[in-house]
Amino acid sequence: MNKIFKSALVALVAVMGLTLASCVNEYEYDAATSEGSKVYFSKDLAATVDVSFEANSFQVAVNRTSTDGELSVPVTVTMSEESIFTPAASNVTFANGEATAYLTFTYDPAKVEYGKYDDIAVTISDATQVTTYGLSTYAFKAGKTEWKLMEENNGMGTYRDDLMTTFGAEPQIINVKIYESVVTAGKYRIEAPYDPEGDFGKNKMWSSEEEAKEEYNPTGEISVDLVIDASDPKFVWFPEFDSGYNYEGDAISFLSYIQFYMDNGYDMDFLKSKVPQYFGKMEDNVITMPVKSVLFAFSREPWNFTNDNGLFAIALPGATIGDFSLETSYKGIFTDAASKVYAVTEVKLGDDATNVKAVVMPADADASAVADAIAAGELEGVDIIDGANNVPIPEDLSGKLQVIIVVLNGKSVKTVESVPFEYYRGDVNPWKSIGVGLYTDDVLWPNFTEDGKSTTYKVEIEEHSETPGLYRIKNAYSIFAEEWKLGSGDGATDIEIHAEDPNGVYILNQSIGLSLDYDGYGEMSFETRGGYLIAEGYTVDQLKNYGLLGTLKDGVITFPVFKETDDDNNVITDDAGNPYYYQGWLNFEGGKYWSAGINGEMQLVLPNANASAIAKAKRAAAASDFERRLYVSPSRNMAKKDSIRIKKKVEKSNLLRRL
Repeated sequence: MNKIFKSALVALVAVMGLTLASCVNEYEYDAATSEGSKVYFSKDLAATVDVSFEANSFQVAVNRTSTDGELSVPVTVTMSEESIFTPAASNVTFANGEATAYLTFTYDPAKVEYGKYDDIAVTISDATQVTTYGLSTYAFKAGKTEWKLMEENNGMGTYRDDLMTTFGAEPQIINVKIYESVVTAGKYRIEAPYDPEGDFGKNKMWSSEEEAKEEYNPTGEISVDLVIDASDPKFVWFPEFDSGYNYEGDAISFLSYIQFYMDNGYDMDFLKSKVPQYFGKMEDNVITMPVKSVLFAFSREPWNFTNDNGLFAIALPGATIGDFSLETSYKGIFTDAASKVYAVTEVKLGDDATNVKAVVMPADADASAVADAIAAGELEGVDIIDGANNVPIPEDLSGKLQVIIVVLNGKSVKTVESVPFEYYRGDVNPWKSIGVGLYTDDVLWPNFTEDGKSTTYKVEIEEHSETPGLYRIKNAYSIFAEEWKLGSGDGATDIEIHAEDPNGVYILNQSIGLSLDYDGYGEMSFETRGGYLIAEGYTVDQLKNYGLLGTLKDGVITFPVFKETDDDNNVITDDAGNPYYYQGWLNFEGGKYWSAGINGEMQLVLPNANASAIAKAKRAAAASDFERRLYVSPSRNMAKKDSIRIKKKVEKSNLLRRL
């Protein structure tokens, strides 16, 4: 089976056992026995017994290897005192010539509750009667499932896979059997979507259906059924489930990003308010999950992004999955003969994306709110087609803008994309290029190279004409996207540096235009330590007194270097006693962050710097070009770097108390 990304293999030994409640009621009986009859429970007995409201008993089969004569065998039954089930006899009796006998359990059907199961264990009491041919104890659960096969279309719905595509599967829509919960409305169970004996087994990722069956080996630890919670149709998520397949012995499982957050202690209300973008939604009985909202893992660690195309979808029986996908990119500005100005976008639409609208809005506008306004008819957009499109820029807009494109199905918003760009009317563009400088990156490069060195390269630098000393590096990290193909994003984001006060320089937290598609990290942003504290409300004058801000001297911007300390302000060191350093933080989604400036070498040499500074930076740039081949992928290096950062982690909140 093919795979495209695997960061670590972790050996997993599954130890199956039965833990029973400490308060139990044991039924033990002494009955006549016959030696050597080799009595056992079949290893094929179900782990779960589903009872019926229309019956009042069920049976457990007991086997023997010798069928001569009648035989009565004593058993011990262990269950909780509150169990609704009762063994009907003290033993099981085999008739002459019969290899199977039955122990009957009775119950009151009025006491059966959906979704409630009791743990039961039946043990052959007489050790002289047992055989290693089978089990001497049969442990199982008895109760009533909460799942009911959906009535329409005999419960058959459709499932569009975009999870196993990560491992080379062909994108496809397959037929699946869907159950609904009778306990929680809006909760559904999709039966073994990746079962090779179903539609998925015909996938071209295998040379044959036989090969698919050979590789389908569920661990038994978690279900191969996908249970998805759409009880709130605007906030859909699902817990971990087993694909049933493995790679080199490691089971492949999936879960929604929301479950990952909950496993790390976040509650549902907090997640709905803080990270709504990671929830799926259900509209017109079709469930969808957005890009970067689903994770996969080998043997449960580490977690990585899947659903790369955002195509994951489940259509309940009677509903239909539509392809409302949208890909877009900004291509520039077009001015027609009448001097009307347009933002040019290249668009690729899914087969069902036939009603698509677009508008140009300020960069800080909420794209989702704009999409809702378009859907409600409160805001008019221009029609968008497959290919190049001209979206008019309103005459009152200038500066940092965005094109918002919305795919509609009736009045329902199916897909929203936003493309940022800048446009300044006339001569109002406050950003003026001052030439080419040299940037020494000690933020990204050291975290993804084996030797952890910084790198220096040429960049275009602009200065704000209305705010002298406010600089920005054009497309600061596009070089990484070009050379590394790191995660997603093109790095074409400008990084602003505040040097209005040459003795109080800082960088506020801002996106670097790249995302790390690894273990839930996501979009990357960067800030200096001083920038973080400025955002927390401290002033430049306050921070200068503590040496927490950078400087601009002789055309070179540098930043202070700090030793990492623990909560008690003790310096953290490696095994050799060397301290760890930092100048700021490389931040990720969900509150994760790494140290940046670990070599203390981050700087920007402006075009007007003195000749010696420029010459020194050029020599560093030449060396960096030679060393770029040292790059190693996150999949090879990430686990090691994460383990180091556990030791030297800096809690940002503690910094405030140290001032």
